[in-house]
Amino acid sequence: MVFPQSPQGWSMPALPALPSLPRVAQVAPRFDGLYVAAGPEPGWNFYLRFFSHGSACGTTSNQSLPAVAEVLVPRPPVGGHYRIAGQQITVSSTGQHGQVDYWGELRGDGLEMRLTQRDHRHGVERFDVWQFLPLVAPGPAPGQTGLRRWLGDRRR
Repeated sequence: MVFPQSPQGWSMPALPALPSLPRVAQVAPRFDGLYVAAGPEPGWNFYLRFFSHGSACGTTSNQSLPAVAEVLVPRPPVGGHYRIAGQQITVSSTGQHGQVDYWGELRGDGLEMRLTQRDHRHGVERFDVWQFLPLVAPGPAPGQTGLRRWLGDRRR
């Protein structure tokens, strides 16, 4: 390639600007509800709950969402933790029936996860799409005062 000559000698053409690379946004799980995936049998679901301080709990249940939420709180020896890098998430949860590890992707605004889970007790590995369901406590009954609601990972 021949470059045009300037009065001072040879010169290089200006380099084109490089396109900026898209940033991978850090996505966080939601703390005001549970993530749910279809369970191994009809009527049963897998549940994961995340807390802002980095802990997580998971279970399989056929109970209602509020009943499961009451049980899914980190209390040794039951509990676990999660880590996030960009959109990738890993979760390790230990329950009464052993350890389950999850890994995959947290999508968009944290309302969906695509996770592979490995149940170490049973040696089972499966892939599921998890949907976020918010926890909303019912309002007060007639004649009661005050408003009960879920805020983050604590009840007020």
